[in-house]
Amino acid sequence: MEEKTSNRRFISLKLKWAFGTAVGSLIIFFIVAMAMFSSFTQSLFNQERDLLNQGMTNISRQLGRINQPLTKKNISNVIDPDDGQVAV
Repeated sequence: MEEKTSNRRFISLKLKWAFGTAVGSLIIFFIVAMAMFSSFTQSLFNQERDLLNQGMTNISRQLGRINQPLTKKNISNVIDPDDGQVAV
């Protein structure tokens, strides 16, 4: 009976601690990296949404001031009034 237990491979406590620490550190790193990535992505989406809303609000205000039918030419003149003029 003693021969079977003595033939078992012995893993040192240092090696177990090193492996456990490495795995734990890797898990913590992935959790922090995913949290940062998620936070940055959400922030960028919010900024993009705000800029889009601001642009749409500005365009709506400009188009709301027109007392003419919304034709391609009228809209183009309101959005970019300097488009048809040649700069000297």
